[in-house]
Amino acid sequence: MLCANHEGLRAFSRQLQRMTNRLTLTMLLAATIVALGLVMVAYHPPGWEWYGGWLFGLAFLSSLGFGGWLMWSIWRAGRG
Repeated sequence: MLCANHEGLRAFSRQLQRMTNRLTLTMLLAATIVALGLVMVAYHPPGWEWYGGWLFGLAFLSSLGFGGWLMWSIWRAGRG
């Protein structure tokens, strides 16, 4: 029976998991931004101008903050 010891397999698996998580987060962020744009264009109930602008602005700012955090974590991981 052949038994091999893969020294770098655990580190590679951890790195692959981080890459997959970042890719998933990036896709979710892009989908959120596109969905916000579609909601602003297509959905206009009565009174939308009053609360819709604030809601959209808050959601967009949180998406920008999340995107900034994501870019920072990718940049920081590339340095190490």
